[in-house]
Amino acid sequence: MGTLLPLSDGLYTPIIDFYHFDYEDRRDIALCLHHYFDLHLKNSSMHETFIHVLSAMLQIEKLVSIEIQENTS
Repeated sequence: MGTLLPLSDGLYTPIIDFYHFDYEDRRDIALCLHHYFDLHLKNSSMHETFIHVLSAMLQIEKLVSIEIQENTS
């Protein structure tokens, strides 16, 4: 099951269950999600906002992963 994400000129791209965030990062991601969504939606389309927010959440996941590795080393 998937969703079609509008691009432009009547074009759509399929979005399926393509990525799962690390379970340990869910809290940090959840704390920032609404902030980034509201921030980008003010000046961007819903499509652009999705891309910006996804990018920010992936960066947060990476930072948390690095922090966890440093604390366990």
